[in-house]
Amino acid sequence: MRLNLVVRYHGPQFQPYARIRLAIVNAKVSDETFSVLDSAPGLNVLAGLKVFLASNFSIFGEFKSVYTSFQFEDAAALSGGIKGVYSAPAVVGGITRHFR
Repeated sequence: MRLNLVVRYHGPQFQPYARIRLAIVNAKVSDETFSVLDSAPGLNVLAGLKVFLASNFSIFGEFKSVYTSFQFEDAAALSGGIKGVYSAPAVVGGITRHFR
C-alpha cells in the first residue's frame, strides 16, 4: 500500500512538481555477535522543476529526501539498545526526451 500526495503544474515551458509519500524503511544493525532488524515508518519528499528546451526535450532538477527514525531495543550487546535517525537527501538532474 502506498500513500502519495502529488502536486504538479503543467505549464507550456516550466513545470514545477512536488510529492510527499509515506514509506516503510528497513534497517539492520549487526556485528560479529548479534544482528537486529527493524522497520519504521518514514517520510519521502521530492520537489522538482522540469524546463522544456524544445517540444520534445526538457531538463529537470529535483531535491529528494527520506527521513525516519529507528530504535533497536534488542541490540543485547549494547545496554539500552540503539536509537538513530536516518536522513538521506539527494539532488539529481537530467535531460528528458519526450515522444508525443
